[in-house]
Amino acid sequence: MIKDARTTVFLAAGFGGSICEVVFYSIDPTTIALRGTRLWLGTLQITSELASPTAKRETLEGDYNLIGLDYSEKIYQGTLSITQPGMENVWQMVWKIGQPFTGIGISINKSLFAAASGGAGCGVAVYEANPDGSLHATWTEWGDQQVGEETATK
Repeated sequence: MIKDARTTVFLAAGFGGSICEVVFYSIDPTTIALRGTRLWLGTLQITSELASPTAKRETLEGDYNLIGLDYSEKIYQGTLSITQPGMENVWQMVWKIGQPFTGIGISINKSLFAAASGGAGCGVAVYEANPDGSLHATWTEWGDQQVGEETATK
């Protein structure tokens, strides 16, 4: 469970099997920098990273310099490229940290949720926790140009 800039509580989930990792980015509205929390598959370790835009921009789309701390506390660096395939809140993402990892993202409020390293078959769902205990999800899959929604109740 993660709170975004508006203190809305979210649960982000990657799906598509063992090929997907999940990253939660909080977006700085002034600089469009992304502060990330990543869940590494296989180790189930949570780490952090920062993606800084390579040029001033008004939207998420573009290239970023990336620096992070992996689960063994080693610093990694690379780049992150974000493009918008046509749907307002859906993003295609490519991390280049040694080798390229493709992923899909969905933005809600001032947050960006991404499922990485998956390509085909990888998706991301963001569940908003409601006061009545129910969860409302917005989700998308790699290659899709649209989002789906679902509600889960206890």
